[in-house]
Amino acid sequence: LINKQTNEVVLYNDVYGIYPLYSFDNVSNFVISNDFDGLIGMLDSVSLDMHGIYDYFLFNYTLKSRTLIKEISQIQGGSKIDICENKLKISKFQDVASLIYSEKFVSNLEDMNVALCNNVITDIDPELPLQLPLTGGFDTKVIISILLSNNYEFSSYTFGQREGDDNIAAKSIAE
Repeated sequence: LINKQTNEVVLYNDVYGIYPLYSFDNVSNFVISNDFDGLIGMLDSVSLDMHGIYDYFLFNYTLKSRTLIKEISQIQGGSKIDICENKLKISKFQDVASLIYSEKFVSNLEDMNVALCNNVITDIDPELPLQLPLTGGFDTKVIISILLSNNYEFSSYTFGQREGDDNIAAKSIAE
């Protein structure tokens, strides 16, 4: 959204963060882009973010606004980005948890866990063989956990380069 009267630009990214936006900010300017490699190319030097690296090893992606590079941040899903008078302000407009949370929950994680499991299981057709594509990501781990905890029989498969990182991660999850 561009407000010509106030000279303000407002950007909203998707609530899930599926289409990531990245930014870097220094004294003279800021850049927002979905091209991580392009942002790296704009920097004179980069340093590794060890917390981001730990996230990646543990979860196969970084958490919160971290990336593997300290100078570049990921804008979290559900964010509103205000740009006015050459100042950048990032705030949350929607949280994913609020989409699945409702008054029927007693406000605890167990109720939310049951709701998520029921939502996934509801979409399973018992007349069809159950196959799960493995990506090595967090969502795959959650779906496998739900299927195993509910005693479903399923087969899994992966795709991509045989020795690629995603394929290797997917195989280790399957094992």
